[in-house]
Amino acid sequence: MIVLDSKPGGNEEREPLFSIDGVEYTVPKTVSVGLALKYFKSARLYGVDMAIADVLETVLGSAGYDGLTNYEGLTPEDLAAVIDVVTKKMLGAMDTSGKSEPAPANSSGS
Repeated sequence: MIVLDSKPGGNEEREPLFSIDGVEYTVPKTVSVGLALKYFKSARLYGVDMAIADVLETVLGSAGYDGLTNYEGLTPEDLAAVIDVVTKKMLGAMDTSGKSEPAPANSSGS
């Protein structure tokens, strides 16, 4: 039997991801496996775009998500870079190899 006990809550460690006009926005250094599971369910029910939007808002928090939403100078490349980092954090939560980021899908393993 696998026993799952809740861990005591506390302040999560955060790190800077981007800044807008000198205001720094942070993300958790690590995200929960539960967030990855929520992403998979949301992608199945509503599509990948909606699932990514939900994960972005969760990881960035209201201030970070609103900051991006309201930033008139946001380019598709900037948004793609933010999505890339957040997605890697989320998928990294599922990694059991001890690495912080998942291995590339096309790795040969040799």
